Amino acid sequence: MNGASNAETVLEVQDISKNYDQFSALSNITFQLQAGEILSFIGPNGAGKTTLLKILSGFLTSDSGTILIHEKDLTNQLNHLNALVSTVFGGGTGFYKSASVQENLNFFANLSGLKRAVKSERIRQVLEVVQLSDQKSKRVSKLSMGMLQRLHIARGLLKESPILLLDEPTNGVDAEMSRDIREVVRQIAQKGTAIILTSHILHEVSDLADRIILLNHGEMAFSGDLEAIVEASGVTRIDRPATLEESYLGLMAKLGGAHG
Repeated sequence: MNGASNAETVLEVQDISKNYDQFSALSNITFQLQAGEILSFIGPNGAGKTTLLKILSGFLTSDSGTILIHEKDLTNQLNHLNALVSTVFGGGTGFYKSASVQENLNFFANLSGLKRAVKSERIRQVLEVVQLSDQKSKRVSKLSMGMLQRLHIARGLLKESPILLLDEPTNGVDAEMSRDIREVVRQIAQKGTAIILTSHILHEVSDLADRIILLNHGEMAFSGDLEAIVEASGVTRIDRPATLEESYLGLMAKLGGAHG
Protein backbone atom coordinates (compact mmCIF):
# COMPACT_ATOMS: atom_id res chain seq x y z
CA MET A 1 0.00 0.00 0.00
CA ASN A 2 1.22 3.45 -0.88
CA GLY A 3 -0.60 5.65 1.59
CA ALA A 4 -1.27 9.02 0.00
CA SER A 5 -3.21 10.72 2.80
CA ASN A 6 -0.95 13.81 2.84
CA ALA A 7 -0.48 14.02 -0.93
CA GLU A 8 -1.89 16.58 -3.31
CA THR A 9 -5.40 15.99 -4.61
CA VAL A 10 -5.03 15.49 -8.36
CA LEU A 11 -8.57 14.50 -9.40
CA GLU A 12 -11.98 15.44 -8.03
CA VAL A 13 -15.09 13.80 -9.45
CA GLN A 14 -18.41 15.23 -8.31
CA ASP A 15 -21.80 13.66 -9.07
CA ILE A 16 -20.91 12.27 -12.50
CA SER A 17 -23.90 10.64 -14.21
CA LYS A 18 -24.43 9.04 -17.61
CA ASN A 19 -27.68 7.77 -19.09
CA TYR A 20 -28.53 5.84 -22.25
CA ASP A 21 -32.21 6.34 -23.03
CA GLN A 22 -33.91 4.91 -19.91
CA PHE A 23 -30.79 3.11 -18.67
CA SER A 24 -28.61 4.73 -16.00
CA ALA A 25 -25.00 3.68 -16.63
CA LEU A 26 -23.63 5.93 -13.87
CA SER A 27 -25.42 7.81 -11.11
CA ASN A 28 -23.85 10.55 -8.98
CA ILE A 29 -20.31 9.13 -8.81
CA THR A 30 -18.19 11.20 -6.42
CA PHE A 31 -14.61 10.63 -5.28
CA GLN A 32 -11.14 12.18 -5.05
CA LEU A 33 -7.76 10.82 -6.13
CA GLN A 34 -4.43 11.88 -4.71
CA ALA A 35 -0.91 11.86 -6.14
CA GLY A 36 0.69 8.46 -5.61
CA GLU A 37 -2.58 6.78 -4.66
CA ILE A 38 -3.90 3.59 -6.25
CA LEU A 39 -7.70 3.60 -6.30
CA SER A 40 -9.42 0.46 -7.53
CA PHE A 41 -12.94 0.15 -8.93
CA ILE A 42 -14.50 -3.28 -8.63
CA GLY A 43 -17.94 -4.63 -9.40
CA PRO A 44 -19.83 -7.01 -11.68
CA ASN A 45 -19.82 -6.71 -15.46
CA GLY A 46 -22.08 -3.84 -16.50
CA ALA A 47 -21.59 -1.97 -13.22
CA GLY A 48 -20.28 1.13 -15.03
CA LYS A 49 -16.51 0.80 -14.60
CA THR A 50 -15.57 1.10 -18.28
CA THR A 51 -18.05 3.94 -18.83
CA LEU A 52 -16.46 5.85 -15.96
CA LEU A 53 -12.94 5.32 -17.33
CA LYS A 54 -14.00 6.58 -20.76
CA ILE A 55 -15.52 9.73 -19.25
CA LEU A 56 -12.45 10.45 -17.13
CA SER A 57 -10.05 9.98 -20.04
CA GLY A 58 -11.95 12.08 -22.56
CA PHE A 59 -13.44 9.37 -24.76
CA LEU A 60 -17.04 9.92 -23.64
CA THR A 61 -19.07 12.84 -22.30
CA SER A 62 -21.05 12.76 -19.08
CA ASP A 63 -24.64 14.01 -18.76
CA SER A 64 -24.07 15.84 -15.48
CA GLY A 65 -21.50 16.33 -12.77
CA THR A 66 -18.02 17.84 -12.59
CA ILE A 67 -14.45 16.65 -13.20
CA LEU A 68 -11.60 18.74 -11.82
CA ILE A 69 -7.90 18.06 -12.35
CA HIS A 70 -5.59 20.14 -10.16
CA GLU A 71 -8.71 22.16 -9.21
CA LYS A 72 -9.43 23.12 -12.84
CA ASP A 73 -12.87 22.26 -14.20
CA LEU A 74 -12.36 20.06 -17.27
CA THR A 75 -15.83 18.50 -17.42
CA ASN A 76 -16.47 17.18 -20.95
CA GLN A 77 -13.39 18.99 -22.27
CA LEU A 78 -12.34 15.85 -24.08
CA ASN A 79 -9.03 17.04 -25.53
CA HIS A 80 -7.84 18.39 -22.17
CA LEU A 81 -8.88 15.22 -20.34
CA ASN A 82 -7.18 13.06 -22.95
CA ALA A 83 -3.97 15.06 -22.52
CA LEU A 84 -3.93 14.80 -18.72
CA VAL A 85 -5.24 11.26 -18.25
CA SER A 86 -3.45 8.29 -19.80
CA THR A 87 -5.56 5.18 -20.32
CA VAL A 88 -4.26 1.63 -20.65
CA PHE A 89 -6.91 -0.80 -21.87
CA GLY A 90 -4.41 -3.58 -22.59
CA GLY A 91 -5.16 -6.70 -24.60
CA GLY A 92 -3.64 -8.11 -27.74
CA THR A 93 -4.38 -5.18 -30.07
CA GLY A 94 -3.32 -1.54 -30.34
CA PHE A 95 0.19 -1.94 -31.78
CA TYR A 96 1.80 -2.49 -35.17
CA LYS A 97 2.86 -6.09 -34.72
CA SER A 98 5.41 -6.16 -37.55
CA ALA A 99 7.22 -3.14 -36.05
CA SER A 100 9.58 -3.22 -33.08
CA VAL A 101 8.80 -2.16 -29.54
CA GLN A 102 10.82 1.03 -29.98
CA GLU A 103 9.29 1.82 -33.37
CA ASN A 104 5.80 1.52 -31.89
CA LEU A 105 6.63 3.81 -28.98
CA ASN A 106 8.22 6.29 -31.38
CA PHE A 107 5.00 6.36 -33.41
CA PHE A 108 2.81 6.92 -30.35
CA ALA A 109 5.21 9.53 -28.98
CA ASN A 110 4.81 11.47 -32.24
CA LEU A 111 1.05 11.04 -32.02
CA SER A 112 1.12 12.46 -28.48
CA GLY A 113 3.04 15.52 -29.67
CA LEU A 114 6.27 14.81 -27.82
CA LYS A 115 9.02 17.09 -29.06
CA ARG A 116 11.98 15.51 -30.84
CA ALA A 117 14.40 16.86 -28.24
CA VAL A 118 12.80 14.84 -25.42
CA LYS A 119 11.22 11.95 -27.30
CA SER A 120 14.18 9.53 -27.36
CA GLU A 121 14.91 10.05 -23.67
CA ARG A 122 11.27 9.61 -22.73
CA ILE A 123 11.04 6.33 -24.66
CA ARG A 124 14.20 5.14 -22.92
CA GLN A 125 12.70 6.06 -19.53
CA VAL A 126 9.36 4.29 -20.04
CA LEU A 127 11.06 1.15 -21.36
CA GLU A 128 13.17 1.12 -18.22
CA VAL A 129 10.13 1.60 -15.98
CA VAL A 130 8.29 -1.38 -17.49
CA GLN A 131 11.47 -3.46 -17.73
CA LEU A 132 11.46 -3.81 -21.52
CA SER A 133 14.73 -2.05 -22.33
CA ASP A 134 16.31 -5.30 -23.50
CA GLN A 135 13.31 -5.99 -25.76
CA LYS A 136 13.24 -2.65 -27.60
CA SER A 137 14.35 -4.12 -30.94
CA LYS A 138 11.99 -7.09 -30.82
CA ARG A 139 8.93 -7.17 -33.05
CA VAL A 140 5.71 -6.77 -31.13
CA SER A 141 4.42 -9.99 -32.69
CA LYS A 142 7.16 -11.84 -30.81
CA LEU A 143 6.25 -10.50 -27.36
CA SER A 144 4.59 -12.65 -24.71
CA MET A 145 1.24 -11.45 -23.34
CA GLY A 146 2.95 -10.22 -20.19
CA MET A 147 5.44 -8.17 -22.19
CA LEU A 148 2.60 -6.83 -24.34
CA GLN A 149 0.71 -5.69 -21.25
CA ARG A 150 3.85 -3.92 -20.03
CA LEU A 151 4.22 -2.28 -23.45
CA HIS A 152 0.66 -0.95 -23.11
CA ILE A 153 1.68 0.61 -19.79
CA ALA A 154 4.80 2.10 -21.41
CA ARG A 155 2.62 3.67 -24.09
CA GLY A 156 0.39 5.12 -21.38
CA LEU A 157 3.40 6.66 -19.62
CA LEU A 158 4.75 8.49 -22.67
CA LYS A 159 2.73 11.65 -21.99
CA GLU A 160 3.86 11.92 -18.34
CA SER A 161 0.24 12.48 -17.37
CA PRO A 162 -0.53 12.99 -13.67
CA ILE A 163 -3.26 10.32 -13.84
CA LEU A 164 -2.97 6.78 -15.20
CA LEU A 165 -6.03 4.56 -15.74
CA LEU A 166 -5.35 0.82 -15.89
CA ASP A 167 -8.15 -1.42 -17.12
CA GLU A 168 -7.45 -5.09 -16.29
CA PRO A 169 -3.64 -4.71 -16.58
CA THR A 170 -2.86 -8.38 -15.89
CA ASN A 171 -5.67 -9.93 -17.90
CA GLY A 172 -4.48 -13.09 -19.66
CA VAL A 173 -0.99 -13.30 -18.15
CA ASP A 174 0.51 -15.99 -15.96
CA ALA A 175 1.16 -15.62 -12.24
CA GLU A 176 4.82 -14.67 -12.58
CA MET A 177 4.13 -11.97 -15.19
CA SER A 178 1.18 -10.75 -13.11
CA ARG A 179 3.50 -10.26 -10.16
CA ASP A 180 5.98 -8.35 -12.33
CA ILE A 181 3.26 -6.06 -13.70
CA ARG A 182 1.98 -5.36 -10.19
CA GLU A 183 5.47 -4.34 -9.16
CA VAL A 184 5.68 -1.98 -12.15
CA VAL A 185 2.34 -0.40 -11.16
CA ARG A 186 3.51 -0.03 -7.56
CA GLN A 187 6.71 1.72 -8.65
CA ILE A 188 4.79 4.13 -10.90
CA ALA A 189 2.58 5.13 -7.97
CA GLN A 190 5.57 5.56 -5.68
CA LYS A 191 6.92 8.16 -8.12
CA GLY A 192 3.76 10.23 -7.64
CA THR A 193 1.42 9.21 -10.47
CA ALA A 194 -2.21 8.85 -9.38
CA ILE A 195 -3.59 5.52 -10.57
CA ILE A 196 -7.10 4.19 -11.10
CA LEU A 197 -7.19 0.42 -11.47
CA THR A 198 -10.02 -1.85 -12.55
CA SER A 199 -9.63 -5.59 -12.21
CA HIS A 200 -11.67 -8.74 -11.78
CA ILE A 201 -8.63 -10.34 -10.15
CA LEU A 202 -9.39 -9.43 -6.58
CA HIS A 203 -6.14 -10.63 -5.03
CA GLU A 204 -4.48 -8.11 -7.36
CA VAL A 205 -6.74 -5.37 -6.01
CA SER A 206 -6.03 -6.35 -2.42
CA ASP A 207 -2.29 -6.32 -3.17
CA LEU A 208 -2.21 -2.91 -4.87
CA ALA A 209 -5.13 -0.71 -3.87
CA ASP A 210 -4.97 1.96 -1.18
CA ARG A 211 -8.72 2.41 -1.54
CA ILE A 212 -11.53 0.45 -3.18
CA ILE A 213 -14.83 1.64 -4.66
CA LEU A 214 -17.51 -0.94 -5.42
CA LEU A 215 -19.83 -0.02 -8.29
CA ASN A 216 -23.15 -1.79 -8.62
CA HIS A 217 -25.78 -0.88 -11.24
CA GLY A 218 -23.94 2.38 -11.91
CA GLU A 219 -23.95 3.51 -8.29
CA MET A 220 -21.29 3.66 -5.60
CA ALA A 221 -22.25 0.85 -3.23
CA PHE A 222 -19.12 1.10 -1.08
CA SER A 223 -15.93 3.14 -0.67
CA GLY A 224 -13.09 2.36 1.70
CA ASP A 225 -9.90 0.41 2.25
CA LEU A 226 -9.55 -3.37 2.29
CA GLU A 227 -10.27 -3.69 6.01
CA ALA A 228 -13.44 -1.63 5.64
CA ILE A 229 -14.82 -3.73 2.76
CA VAL A 230 -14.14 -6.92 4.71
CA GLU A 231 -15.99 -5.49 7.72
CA ALA A 232 -18.89 -4.20 5.59
CA SER A 233 -19.39 -7.62 3.99
CA GLY A 234 -19.82 -9.40 7.32
CA VAL A 235 -17.52 -12.13 5.94
CA THR A 236 -14.49 -11.58 8.14
CA ARG A 237 -13.34 -15.10 9.00
CA ILE A 238 -13.91 -18.63 7.81
CA ASP A 239 -11.13 -20.77 9.28
CA ARG A 240 -8.76 -17.88 8.55
CA PRO A 241 -9.10 -14.16 7.74
CA ALA A 242 -11.41 -13.71 4.74
CA THR A 243 -9.93 -12.72 1.38
CA LEU A 244 -11.15 -9.69 -0.57
CA GLU A 245 -12.84 -12.06 -3.05
CA GLU A 246 -14.81 -13.78 -0.29
CA SER A 247 -15.79 -10.47 1.27
CA TYR A 248 -16.71 -9.03 -2.12
CA LEU A 249 -19.04 -11.94 -2.86
CA GLY A 250 -20.58 -11.56 0.59
CA LEU A 251 -21.15 -7.85 0.05
CA MET A 252 -22.62 -8.41 -3.41
CA ALA A 253 -25.01 -10.95 -1.91
CA LYS A 254 -26.14 -8.33 0.59
CA LEU A 255 -26.67 -5.85 -2.25
CA GLY A 256 -28.51 -8.41 -4.37
CA GLY A 257 -26.17 -7.84 -7.35
CA ALA A 258 -24.97 -10.36 -9.90
CA HIS A 259 -21.43 -11.60 -9.53
CA GLY A 260 -20.55 -11.13 -13.24
